[in-house]
Amino acid sequence: MRKLSYVLFCTCTLLVYSCQNYEDFREVDRVDHNPELAIPLVNSSLSLDDILENEEDFSFLTIAPDGSMSYNYSQDPVEKAASELIEEMEDFPLALVDSFMSVPVQLFENFTVSKLNLKNGTIAFDIQSSHTEDINLKITFPGMTQNGSPFEMQSIIEYQGTTPTTTSISPTSIQNFALNLAGGNLDIRYEAYNNAGQRVLLDLITGEAKDWTYSSIEGIWANETFTVNSDTIEVDLFDDITDGEISFADPKLILDIQNSIGFPVQMKIENMMAYTVDGNSIPFTSIFSDGYNLKYPGLNEMGQETSDQIVLDKNNSNIISILNARPKYIVYDVVGIINPEDAQTTGFIAEDSKVKGEFSIEIPIYGTASDFTIESISDFELEDIEQISHAEFKLITDNGIPLDLEMQVYFMDENGLEIDSLLQGQTALLSAPEMGANGAVINTTEQTNIIEIPAERVNLIQTAKQIKVKASLSTANQGMTPVRILSTQELKVRLGAILGIDN
Repeated sequence: MRKLSYVLFCTCTLLVYSCQNYEDFREVDRVDHNPELAIPLVNSSLSLDDILENEEDFSFLTIAPDGSMSYNYSQDPVEKAASELIEEMEDFPLALVDSFMSVPVQLFENFTVSKLNLKNGTIAFDIQSSHTEDINLKITFPGMTQNGSPFEMQSIIEYQGTTPTTTSISPTSIQNFALNLAGGNLDIRYEAYNNAGQRVLLDLITGEAKDWTYSSIEGIWANETFTVNSDTIEVDLFDDITDGEISFADPKLILDIQNSIGFPVQMKIENMMAYTVDGNSIPFTSIFSDGYNLKYPGLNEMGQETSDQIVLDKNNSNIISILNARPKYIVYDVVGIINPEDAQTTGFIAEDSKVKGEFSIEIPIYGTASDFTIESISDFELEDIEQISHAEFKLITDNGIPLDLEMQVYFMDENGLEIDSLLQGQTALLSAPEMGANGAVINTTEQTNIIEIPAERVNLIQTAKQIKVKASLSTANQGMTPVRILSTQELKVRLGAILGIDN
């Protein structure tokens, strides 16, 4: 999962990105000082749009046409095929002791089949006759048809001079036949005739139905519970956050479901628990704890799928409390219940029928933050600047992003020990602009900061091997007012430097 802190950290990096735009030097007024050398560095403006369009790492953001941004995370889709819930059909024997038999057949344990559209399989028979003449035999399955014609098998039992006479009908394909099993019985009829055309009975006919598979089944599926998915979501939204509070105004946890199983299915999110960075655990609660009944295709809609969306939001769950607690892991089980009311309703399963679900998290960047602290450490190397005796920077910002920003930059040695800082104490570099009632910016705020670095500090900074940036963000009114951060909001920066040069 991508880090949401990157988004807020963009407000810090706007300063850096702005100061890397050197195309407008000629348009910058000189700093109002009288030093040995006064250099206007930049007069630039930059929005979050400018950063995000060039950064692949921010692909987890969705930017709406109005500029509003949302953090989005989607898990890989998971699915449960209906064929996983119903065991494969086992081979079963057939025995005919009369010219017509209605053979009870139980193909599946929890599924009473009324119609079976066969994809593959065979039927074979062994026949025994005590007649002392040739017999013509035809075996018919009245309830197994293809294009209106029943499945038939024929053979001639040739008398060999001794009785009983035995013969076999080799395995015959039942591919693409439709089998009607109303009442749970497989009807089989045989007709045996001697050379005079008289109908006769045979001693015994035994057979086997083998390797049957289906393209679809119709019937009644008994109540059954199954697990769609059990998983753990690792949440690293708060990995770089060391202090402060943050609250999102309208987060959502979304489960999108597609269903092509032709039966009532109830979906439940069970045992959903958030484990926080502090080692606490918080259970998710929502109105869907008792289950959500999915839409499903009817008998005349085989091959189609229905769609449902389960949304856990601030109105039906405790998701805001969960996120405010800074979760590190979220564990959950998604459970499905076939025919939850155990109704005697006829439905269907096709060979490709399944329930497919995808979890996603949508967090609009709209909310409050109070002393929301982010730290980042990176390698640092400064070129030799011994000829500079001192430096003074004048930073003028015109802020259209609804955040107060205090920032400090620490220079550290190779052991991570702090040897100096850029600013004298945590310094407010940006002041939040004037906000409207809907969290939108009304007017920008201009602020000026002077940063002085004497010669001894310049020399000390040269020895640094690492740099740590620590930023503390708060939304308007000391974090009390929810704000909307838009990709189009802009920060304007003017930066000038006064350098003292040793002769």
